[in-house]
Amino acid sequence: DLGALAGAGWLAVGDGAVRDREALLDAGLDVPADGDARHRVAGAALVRLAAAGTPVPVATLVPDYVRLPDAELHRRRVAADP
Repeated sequence: DLGALAGAGWLAVGDGAVRDREALLDAGLDVPADGDARHRVAGAALVRLAAAGTPVPVATLVPDYVRLPDAELHRRRVAADP
């Protein structure tokens, strides 16, 4: 739920943030300009991120899917067509 993040100073980065910029901005998140280096994952950035916080065991990490997988969307479209 993007609405829960609105106004909290969240910054969305990556190819998905570039692609879905309008929806993210509408939800109150910030998105850097398309060519901004923050959209690229770099090893140095990951090291800084890891050093900035308390380490988290890998086994506790879970993805946060915000939409259905492409295969499921396709299956539903096909099922809806007569």
